Amino acid sequence: MDITEEIKERVVWKKPLKKEEATLPTIDHIKPVPYNCEDCGIFQTENRVVDHRFRCTPFNHWCLQCRLCGKYKNPETDRFELNGTQYNTILRRISAKRNK
Repeated sequence: MDITEEIKERVVWKKPLKKEEATLPTIDHIKPVPYNCEDCGIFQTENRVVDHRFRCTPFNHWCLQCRLCGKYKNPETDRFELNGTQYNTILRRISAKRNK
């Protein structure tokens, strides 16, 4: 089996158990390729995770938050650029427009 050098550098091997008999090494996981996040711009070495939560306050909506930077997705611009206070302020403004 021929594995490229790029993948060989990212392989993480499982630690062998202390046994008297020899065992073949096994792959635990392969590290992802580092990249800049397309939304927050932070350099990432792990896979990006975005939390999706359905919230009912102040109205029914999906709340999206990046676990890496902790920022919320702006419902007006569709970018991850808001902290919690700014996010709730925008939601209250949207709710006030809906209730008029």
